[in-house]
Amino acid sequence: MPGLDGEMVVSTWPSGSDGLFAVRDFMVSDGNSRLVARAKSYWLVVDSQTKRPQRLAVLPVFPPVFNHPETMDKKLNKLDFHIDKIPAGYFKVNFSDMDIARHVNNTRYIDWIIDDFDAPFRASHFLNEIEIDFLLETSAGDHLAVCTDMAVRDSLQFRHHIKKEDGREVCRAVTKFLEIEKTHTA
Repeated sequence: MPGLDGEMVVSTWPSGSDGLFAVRDFMVSDGNSRLVARAKSYWLVVDSQTKRPQRLAVLPVFPPVFNHPETMDKKLNKLDFHIDKIPAGYFKVNFSDMDIARHVNNTRYIDWIIDDFDAPFRASHFLNEIEIDFLLETSAGDHLAVCTDMAVRDSLQFRHHIKKEDGREVCRAVTKFLEIEKTHTA
């Protein structure tokens, strides 16, 4: 992994469609062309007035699909689980959490999920994988809660959901952490 001043190269391309979703792949490499991260995202076209999904054919031009290798070795499916936990508390979505379209920036959901772990866990583990389904838009002023439980007993895989105060789910996620190896210097 590159250091603070290291070079990172992000490559991204449209990689097709899956039903109503446009699919985009990403690869991140360091300055020596070593693969650091890979990702796949599914994008849904939504009518801004009705908030209903639209077929990709409504786009004036659908981006060409490039002949690149698949970044992920599995097809991503909708996450389907329920967490029976009462939220410990709610937090308010701030204006600074918004993107240019005045929706919560997708990276903030990941921040909120990671912040649900205590400091000792975060200091001794790093996020290795995340899969997230966005289910409902959120805006400044909404009150949300994160609920987390262990997906597999005694593992470093967790399930999460973020809910509004009225109980509606905003997103679901599955995370996998790895323990940071302790290195000692003499």
